[in-house]
Amino acid sequence: MKDTNRRSFIVGAGGTAAAAVVTSAALAAPAQAASTTETGGVPEKLVAWVDDPQTGRLTLMLGEDEVTVHNPDLVRRLTRAARG
Repeated sequence: MKDTNRRSFIVGAGGTAAAAVVTSAALAAPAQAASTTETGGVPEKLVAWVDDPQTGRLTLMLGEDEVTVHNPDLVRRLTRAARG
């Protein structure tokens, strides 16, 4: 997969992606309160993007960087949390 930055990812994926990123950012809000020691010294916001929960894949975006990982358990937990 070609490396992209968060801005081009959102623009390329359209309005649905933007809405999901906003939702993901809201889910990540409690994590922002963690100290930098707990987060490995990462001072920026971390956004998790789940395009299709059935695949178990999610994209993590930090600043201008992103990485796609396969973690079905985390995807299930994020999906449950999003439902409230």
